[in-house]
Amino acid sequence: MKKVQPKLIVAIGGSAGALNAYTALLDAMPHDTGMAFVIISHMKPTGHSYLAEILQRHTKMSVIVASEAISILAD
Repeated sequence: MKKVQPKLIVAIGGSAGALNAYTALLDAMPHDTGMAFVIISHMKPTGHSYLAEILQRHTKMSVIVASEAISILAD
């Protein structure tokens, strides 16, 4: 897989109730837009989340949990 810088970085934010909106968006979106999507969800800092695994089921794009100094790539 070729690592490509995104044309745009799209930030999407929501609270715990936003899961249905996130999955509906990913279900409707093509996986090859050339953009990068950053989903920011409100959650407890000490809690474990399965959000990345859930979202991965709704797109062919790679879904990973962000960490410090991570590269943001297209699609």
